[in-house]
Amino acid sequence: MHEEEGGPLPPALRDKPKLAAHLAFYWSAFMDLAHDRQVFMGGVSSIPFLAIDAWARRHSVGGDGFTRLVRLVRAMDRVWVEDAAIRAKAPPAN
Repeated sequence: MHEEEGGPLPPALRDKPKLAAHLAFYWSAFMDLAHDRQVFMGGVSSIPFLAIDAWARRHSVGGDGFTRLVRLVRAMDRVWVEDAAIRAKAPPAN
């Protein structure tokens, strides 16, 4: 049951970090690009540079903005890939 339904929020929702407004653009890019990774039996690949480049061109991101986009998307992607590897090794939840 959620807060608006009269119950407490689960800890994952109650304690979720706040995203700074100026980073929403990069989070949106990461979420769009997450669909471009390869999934295979042993895990997942990183988001390909060509996918980031195509996304940036589509959204008219160039110069220093492109450099920042690549840096931030790759940083988020590293964490996501590491977490996916940990989850893949965890025993299934009952």
